Amino acid sequence: MWTLTNSNNMERLKERLLNSWFKRLILVGECLLALAGAFAQSNSEGSNTMQGTIGYDYGYLKDLNFSPLHYQEQGKTYALGYRWQDASTLNEFNLSVDYGSGQLHTDAAKDFTTDYIRGNFSIGYLRKVKLYGVKITDWALGARYHFYLNYLDWNQQDAFSFFANHSFDFSTSFSHQLQGGHQFSFQLHVPLWSLIVRPPYNGTDPELEYNSESDPLRLITDGIGGSFERLLAFQFNASYHHRISRRWDLLVQYQARYQNLKGQNQLIHLQHQLSTGIQLKF
Repeated sequence: MWTLTNSNNMERLKERLLNSWFKRLILVGECLLALAGAFAQSNSEGSNTMQGTIGYDYGYLKDLNFSPLHYQEQGKTYALGYRWQDASTLNEFNLSVDYGSGQLHTDAAKDFTTDYIRGNFSIGYLRKVKLYGVKITDWALGARYHFYLNYLDWNQQDAFSFFANHSFDFSTSFSHQLQGGHQFSFQLHVPLWSLIVRPPYNGTDPELEYNSESDPLRLITDGIGGSFERLLAFQFNASYHHRISRRWDLLVQYQARYQNLKGQNQLIHLQHQLSTGIQLKF
């Protein structure tokens, strides 16, 4: 049975995950945005783009570390992105950070829901590939570093689970410009190697409590490396841009993310996201 002390300890852990790590993640993103902006402004031949979006998430989750049941998820995500592109080569440097929260539902227990919080941070580089001579169509290949964190909480820590992933991804991009200020773009990211953090426990655990107090960084870095035999995943993005002025664009985006973590405590996650926002070019 849960004791009052254990419940208080786990509640403090939840507050640390909510209030500490995501604040630090956003702070790192803001610092990198500032550094990237300073770098880009020092190069007069480059173009800068910043975008902000609000998205609606829905999808499917099965997490055997948390429950044998199947869950449907619904929530919102807030994202901020930056891109610097070389004017002559069209090679680009990009970074993004987002935060999302919502609830999981299951048909087996319709009166109970599970809260989740999710965060992403990525930084990458794409190099233009000259496949065709048409200037309105661009292909690019590259790589990125991606940090992903998904945390589940049911009934104030009666049951919980989290999955953190540091990955090195292969990235490819395609964009096509149409007349009248319209543009479509697509991106695909596939993890080639990942550091997977997947605690094999659920409920009060002395190691978890100790690390949350003495060395909280281990909660998201103490993992096992692996590639396709351990984690099969991809992320696909599709975007529509409509130019409304020389500096401003309207955005509509769709994202699909799939994760299949193999092993005794298997995790299968398929997430869809529809978002809209604005883009500033300077």
